[in-house]
Amino acid sequence: MANAVLRQGPRLAKISEQGRDGAKVWATFETTSKAAKAELNFTRDTGKWQGRKWETVPAMLVADQHRVTAELPADAKVYYLNLVDEQGLVVSTEHEVLDPQ
Repeated sequence: MANAVLRQGPRLAKISEQGRDGAKVWATFETTSKAAKAELNFTRDTGKWQGRKWETVPAMLVADQHRVTAELPADAKVYYLNLVDEQGLVVSTEHEVLDPQ
């Protein structure tokens, strides 16, 4: 981000929308660089955030539609999506808590 602002470097992608339909989660994005991959990050744990084990699995990237989708595991408690561009720069969606218990 600093390079984009201070040195006129490549801009980070921007998440424009996100949502969930049952276990299917999605996000749309805007970018001037090429999107390289997408990931679903989630935890099955509850309790203090610092003590939770997070897992990362590939998400489906449909670059020409500027869309990312993934299927949530049934026991996921919190999730968010990452979008990684060709330079390795990462932007994330807002996290969503599925079960506040």
